[in-house]
Amino acid sequence: MTGTRMASPIELLREGIASRNWDKIIQGYTGLTGSTPPAAARPAPLAEKKPNRFVDDGTIAKNQIKDSKKLSRQSQKAPPKAARPAFEEIDLTCCRCGKSQRVHPGLRPVAIDPDSKNDGRAPDFKCDRCVGR
Repeated sequence: MTGTRMASPIELLREGIASRNWDKIIQGYTGLTGSTPPAAARPAPLAEKKPNRFVDDGTIAKNQIKDSKKLSRQSQKAPPKAARPAFEEIDLTCCRCGKSQRVHPGLRPVAIDPDSKNDGRAPDFKCDRCVGR
C-alpha cells in the first residue's frame, strides 16, 4: 500500500505473501512480534539459471540408430533353449476302481510300501474317472 497511510503488519504480510516480497513479510513480522525473524527462516537465494548451450548436430542420434540395429540383429540370433529331459510314465492302479493308468512320475503317492498287501494298488492314487466323482 502506498500513500500517506501506514500499512498494518497484517496487510504487509498479506501483500508480501501475495507478491512474494520477502522484505514486506519481514516488516509485517517485525510489526506484529517486535523482533526480526531468525536467519534460518529466510529462504536461500535462488541460483541463477544457466543458459542451455547444447547444440544438436545429429551425430548422437545416428550413432544410436546404428547401435540399435546391431542390437536388434543380435537379439534375433538367440541360441535355442535347452529341452527338458524326457520322463517315462509309470503305471499306477486306482485305489477305488482298480483301473491301471499311466501317469507322470511326479504324481506317484509318497506312501507306497512294497511290503504291504495292497495288491499293487497305490493307497492314495485315484484315476481321472474316480477323481471327478
